[in-house]
Amino acid sequence: MAELRFVHPEFLYALALVAIPIIVHLFNFRRYKKITFTNVKFLREITEETSSRSKLKHLLTLLARILAVVFLVLTFAQPYIPAKGIKQNAGTNAVNFYIDNSFSMDAGTREGTLLDKSRDLVKEIASSYKPSDKFQLLTNDFEPAHQRYYSRDEFLSVVEKVKISPVVKDLGEIMTRQSDALAESGLENRYSYIISDFQKPFIQNKSINNDSLVNSTFVRLQADDVANISIDSIWFTSPVLQKSQPAELNVLLVSSGISDEQQVSVNLSIDNVQRAVASAELNESGRVEVKLTFTPEHTGWFKGLVTIDDTPIQFDDEYFFSFRINESIRVLNIYEKQSSNYFDALFSNEDYFTYKSNESGNADYSGFDDQDLIIVDGLTNISSGLASELGKFIEAGGTLVLFPDSSAATGSYDILLSRLGTELFESWVSSENRIEELNLKDPVFEGVFTGASRIDAGTDLPVSNGYLKITKAASIQREELMLFRSDDPFMLKYSARKGPVYLFTVPLNDHNSNFGRHALFVPVMFRVALLSKKQNQLSYKIGDQEMVNTGLSNIQGDESLHLIHKGYEFDIIPGLRTLLNQVWMYTGDQPQRSGLYELMSGDSLISVIAYNYDRSESRMEFFSEEQLNKFLKDSKLGNSRVFEGGNQALQGIMNVDIRGIALWKYCLILVLLFLMVETLLLKYFRS
Repeated sequence: MAELRFVHPEFLYALALVAIPIIVHLFNFRRYKKITFTNVKFLREITEETSSRSKLKHLLTLLARILAVVFLVLTFAQPYIPAKGIKQNAGTNAVNFYIDNSFSMDAGTREGTLLDKSRDLVKEIASSYKPSDKFQLLTNDFEPAHQRYYSRDEFLSVVEKVKISPVVKDLGEIMTRQSDALAESGLENRYSYIISDFQKPFIQNKSINNDSLVNSTFVRLQADDVANISIDSIWFTSPVLQKSQPAELNVLLVSSGISDEQQVSVNLSIDNVQRAVASAELNESGRVEVKLTFTPEHTGWFKGLVTIDDTPIQFDDEYFFSFRINESIRVLNIYEKQSSNYFDALFSNEDYFTYKSNESGNADYSGFDDQDLIIVDGLTNISSGLASELGKFIEAGGTLVLFPDSSAATGSYDILLSRLGTELFESWVSSENRIEELNLKDPVFEGVFTGASRIDAGTDLPVSNGYLKITKAASIQREELMLFRSDDPFMLKYSARKGPVYLFTVPLNDHNSNFGRHALFVPVMFRVALLSKKQNQLSYKIGDQEMVNTGLSNIQGDESLHLIHKGYEFDIIPGLRTLLNQVWMYTGDQPQRSGLYELMSGDSLISVIAYNYDRSESRMEFFSEEQLNKFLKDSKLGNSRVFEGGNQALQGIMNVDIRGIALWKYCLILVLLFLMVETLLLKYFRS
């Protein structure tokens, strides 16, 4: 049975007014006029007959008056039947509206964009509430101006200012934010509205905070059929880029909602000059990789932009990126008694390398920060000081190559290897062994064996007459780059710290191995050196609040950095933090527009940083009403319901949701009806 409630129950005390028509009926104040008759014999029968009719007339009139008074009082008390599943109490309401203002809400409908429709719906629903209720707005931007509550008229003007934003949030974040904001209101009546197109990436968090005190309404909007092609991501085929050497850029295109196969042109610009063009064909829910080749002609920073032409969704038709080609790679060789001729010959005669060699006893630890690659060659004993500094070097992102001495099995390397996060040497194995397997998938071997996927049995590979056996630890991850026929490693790579450690199990001398004289030595060590120069991250995602490595090792004095985009008139001083001899930058929720930004120290360019919009909005995949209802049921959100934003009767439904089924109008009609009955009784009922 439906529960009856009153908006103003205090008016029910006025039901005492029912006593007035009763008193009037009991004490009939009518004045009787005496008429003299000569004989009443003939009137007796008429008197008896009209007396009963008069009593009936008076009782019906009394009943009509009582009912008119009762329903008049009920009209002022405003009775209503609460909507099923919605908790309603008398008093002020706290209402929080979330408007999804992500890029997908810029899609069009016959009435305008989805965002336009959202604003109109919010205003319609808010108008169903009382002017004295408290209203709060929430968008993806989490703007400080939206933290306070507004009156209804103030709120309607704030809604008009909502614009499309690049920031993306998920449903879990939104519902938690709404619940916290409504709790701060201190009011019992709490309502939340979530108005969105409910793109599938929007509902990522399966653990939704269910606040039983909040009545949540999900309003699902739907755009006209939209097809979209987006630039999802880019990457270079080779992790090493060099001046005057061809570079291959891979572009991943993703399509959704396309019914027929569609061709799209992909353009690459470097420093505002078009450098490559390609075309691709995509179909519904397709993914295509496009390769674009160009040749960098100088060193330093490059500003890149990949574009396609696709309508109507265009925010994902541009992809900005930046990269740097270094003038040189800095290599330091630390030896014990004599520098290896192999390294001297490999790096000294190449202009691309800045090569130094130091005896271990004279090594300048303070200069380690300036190196890209450090080679430790044949030390019989490693001091704790050197071990500590080498550990700091790889934690800061440097690359270390370690050729041990055969005495390493005695434990002289344990402190260093533990500091580096590698496995330890166990014992020296005195037996001739040949390298039989190479990990050709590792970047170290890229281009060494052109077109080969495996090593043939007859391939000439290095030989050793002994090696150091490794104590294999399951807790330490390693990559085996070269293996002996015995399956013991010749060359290992560890990446437990920031920088990689390349560990050899054989000393680099002619007595133990022919690796230094082998044809494989030059390309392997050359690739290790090239890979030691870390490439900057090609781009960052707006809204991630990710820290950016500036490439600086320290900041001098009161020096401040500026992140600038002249075209946008954007200039901020980012926050800086030094971690492991690296200066990192963080900018909070800035920038808000995609593009190429310059990090400047005075007039000096420190780096170029590319920002792109979040691509999760590119997928034109949405929850249907049935899927959304199922999700709410599975998430046990009992105080929630789903409406279609295109429903023409939505405002009426919301009125019932907010106020229940209002009965005061029916009460007023009944008041008028019973007054009319009273009039008819008095006028036409003959007693």
